[in-house]
Amino acid sequence: LILGDGPMGSVQVRDVFQCTCRVGSFTQTYNRRAGDWDPGNFLVEREGYTLQNVPDYCGSKGTCEGLSTMSYENTYPDGSGDWALQVQIFIREGRTVTRLADDTSGPSSNFADLFKLAMEVSAKLPADMIDTARLQTAALFLDANQLYCDINLKEVGSLDDFISANAPYFLVRETRVNGKRGLRPLLPIDDAYAISTDPVPWEFEFNEDFIIPGSVQIDFTPLEQRKPKLMLAMWRQQPGDTFGIIRTAEVGYAVDRSSGNVEQHDMSLFCTHELHAVRAMAYRRARQKWSTHTISWSCRPEVYNRILEEGDIVRVTYERNANDGSTTTHDYLYELDQIEKTSTGEIVFQATHFPVDAAGRSLVALTVAQATAQGYDYSDDIRTGIDCDDNSSTDTSVPAEVSQSVRSGGGGSPNPPLPSVPSSTGDPDPQPEPSPGGYPPPSPPPAPIPTPPDDPVDPCEPIWARSAARWAKLLPHAQPEPPPLARSQRIIPMAIGPA
Repeated sequence: LILGDGPMGSVQVRDVFQCTCRVGSFTQTYNRRAGDWDPGNFLVEREGYTLQNVPDYCGSKGTCEGLSTMSYENTYPDGSGDWALQVQIFIREGRTVTRLADDTSGPSSNFADLFKLAMEVSAKLPADMIDTARLQTAALFLDANQLYCDINLKEVGSLDDFISANAPYFLVRETRVNGKRGLRPLLPIDDAYAISTDPVPWEFEFNEDFIIPGSVQIDFTPLEQRKPKLMLAMWRQQPGDTFGIIRTAEVGYAVDRSSGNVEQHDMSLFCTHELHAVRAMAYRRARQKWSTHTISWSCRPEVYNRILEEGDIVRVTYERNANDGSTTTHDYLYELDQIEKTSTGEIVFQATHFPVDAAGRSLVALTVAQATAQGYDYSDDIRTGIDCDDNSSTDTSVPAEVSQSVRSGGGGSPNPPLPSVPSSTGDPDPQPEPSPGGYPPPSPPPAPIPTPPDDPVDPCEPIWARSAARWAKLLPHAQPEPPPLARSQRIIPMAIGPA
């Protein structure tokens, strides 16, 4: 079984299941093939026994370079079809990385670490184009606010699409400054990297002295998108000793509950903490309620060319003349979304309304900081009525490592001779194959409504052989496959675990 790319923590005896049962034996290794047996089916026909419909060919050894592998073995009684049940592996400590938060090598459950690792292993971006300083700030923000990433990446996909789709759930956004890629928080933070509810300073003020006349364009958010709406997030409660269950968290203002409108987000792929789900939904709902418009304007090159970047907060003020001759002042704070230089040399700014109260505090930050989790735990109701374990649920031992080194280019130890049998089917003596090379103050949102655990995951998915390699926790069910995408940078399948 391929656990994942790169080295990862040792698997304990209690953490290996076939379907829902702790059975069988295993060994784990890195950078080579686990186990001392050679691949292949050795089938013996016996009188009075119907041969099971098993695969005829199990593949070759391969070199397994750069991979963490596991060999799983079990014996089944005559007539049993349990051999086809899925093997589940709880990876407590996943892929080893150099953590941004503490500059220490080890497992991580930080989204910023995942982004940095993905850029490194894709080999499409030079090391000096990775914005380590901004990534470190984002990592410290994520840890301080308990926004953890416990994910299992099993499919190759677009890195750009993955980050743009998932970063907002971690209250961060991607940055590209001077060509360097990084992350930054979507909310103001204090010196301890916690969400700040103090008045928000702005980086620069744009007025008639800077804005080119006639260049201002304002697009108001349709009322349909700002109407009362209850936010519902699916997340995964993951106990430390058994399978996870899918739960829901409902978040909204008082008026949202009776609206009849619901917006659902599936965060179960990576979210294993209720507070994370609640804060992510509180952010989305607050943005919808308080942010009223977007704006764009043009300026000629000035000092702001060197001091502003995407995500910065700026102030825009100018006089507005109505048809009746009256004059009003436009005065708002904005978050910069895009800064673009045109062929004529003008600088075009695109920004989103950044709502604040009378004291200048971020309305969105106030809402998120007030959001709380219910804290209900259904761990004792997950694996009841199951009594099929051969291995103890308290066995924390790690089996001795057994492996085979297979030389790249077709080398390796030869297969042992087949036992003497009356007859056999399949490929009795496979040979090693060559390696292919290498925003007024809002009322706080109500607390989430706990949802009973009525949606346990059924882990008994029959397949030939499969491992549940994880970023941090056990994934006992198949995740939806992302659509195929063609991009220059791609996510490499990997698994990383928590500190």
